[in-house]
Amino acid sequence: MTLDGALSLGCDAPASYVWLWGLELVASDMRDHTYEPAANRDALVGPGGGVELQDAPGCRMINLVIHHTYQAISCWVGALDCEMYGCVIYDNGWMASDRGDGHGIYTQNRVSRKVISDCIITTGQGFGQAPVHAYGSRRAWVNGYTVSRNILYAPAQRKERLLVGGERDGAHGNSVIGNLCYNVSIQLGYTGAGNRRGSVADNLVYRGRITAQNYLDVGMFRNTVVDGRIRADGCGAVRQEGNRVFDRSALPSRPLVKIIPNRYELGRANIAIFNWRRHPYVSVNLGAVLKPGDRFCLMDPEAMYGRPICTGVYSGAPVQVPAPREFVAYVLLSPRNSARSDDSR
Repeated sequence: MTLDGALSLGCDAPASYVWLWGLELVASDMRDHTYEPAANRDALVGPGGGVELQDAPGCRMINLVIHHTYQAISCWVGALDCEMYGCVIYDNGWMASDRGDGHGIYTQNRVSRKVISDCIITTGQGFGQAPVHAYGSRRAWVNGYTVSRNILYAPAQRKERLLVGGERDGAHGNSVIGNLCYNVSIQLGYTGAGNRRGSVADNLVYRGRITAQNYLDVGMFRNTVVDGRIRADGCGAVRQEGNRVFDRSALPSRPLVKIIPNRYELGRANIAIFNWRRHPYVSVNLGAVLKPGDRFCLMDPEAMYGRPICTGVYSGAPVQVPAPREFVAYVLLSPRNSARSDDSR
């Protein structure tokens, strides 16, 4: 099902425990360029599109496809215990006269926990946009986030970042874990001081950096950065172990393939391929997701309703997957895709 326009939960009346699953959201009459500065929202034409959550506790957004909107997901403090899972988000936002604007996910949180997990997000307009923008002014809160196992990428180094941090002092309980980033940096903390209980662990960043900022106590464990750096700025007790930083000349010839099975749909997974030496095809073992005899297709996340990249019947042997660039992401789908009967959270 495709929704052309904006979808709001809890904006006019409370909306509790709503699950949005498998929808496509687009704003077909948006304008992706304006001649006004980004701060001037009056220059925008048409509905904003995407999903906005305000007084909406317990809601989940599962395996949505959101593209060509001014902002894909806006999830505010009233959306307690909200989960954004498995969403494919691309080509959102607009180019203003001074910079790009409109994020993949823009969110704030005061109490409870918000989870952003297993999504594929790429930005459309460059500097000024973020795939994940958990940010607030001194009057807002950025607490209790788990941002994990997302695939975040940009077509070039344009200063995009996954940001979990704001201007208010005392943010706490934020974790950024197991994300795969290409041309996207990770930043935990912003100008607000006295932040507590932060964690940045098991992330891979290629052509970017990982920064923890203004945390009284933060753990930075088993992160890998290629062509970038890892640092803690203005922090107190910093616990670091197992981090690796190296330049591109030290990369292995063999590509790195990461497969993230979908918790809600059998036979579905996100795939990230770091094709260091630009091999035309990469061998991918799909045995963690498929069984021999399963039909499958690989989709470009920026063309989820177009022609598959490849199709076949899984034999149990590794599949040769096209890899035309240094980094590629795919969504694996199978006709056996079905809702899991258990709540796997």
